[in-house]
Amino acid sequence: MYAYKDGAVAKSIRKLVSAASNDAMHPIWEIAPFVDAPGVYPSGAYFFEWEREWRKVGNFIFNEEDVAFLVIPEALHAVAESFFEDARRENLGPYYGCPFIDGHWDIEKVKPLLSYSPTLAD
Repeated sequence: MYAYKDGAVAKSIRKLVSAASNDAMHPIWEIAPFVDAPGVYPSGAYFFEWEREWRKVGNFIFNEEDVAFLVIPEALHAVAESFFEDARRENLGPYYGCPFIDGHWDIEKVKPLLSYSPTLAD
């Protein structure tokens, strides 16, 4: 949720947070991790609404096989491939044999990679 820094929603949330500062069980703590306050701050402007990220409290749990692709700059694809292959061969960590996608690629370059299936690739 984006509660703009100087807006009514942000002010209300700040009041609730202040009132709950000594109450770890207050319901505001169920909401607070999902609130961002874009605005102009003394350290500069903070406007990242375009991220449209999803937030989840706690850890994500998934297996290596669950990963459909990794977003890595194209200039680092060969290095990443070598890194993960070494990890697989030496049993040092996770192996992601999925496609690598550069976040700057256009959709036509990305589309064929989105049909990757780990079970078919093995």
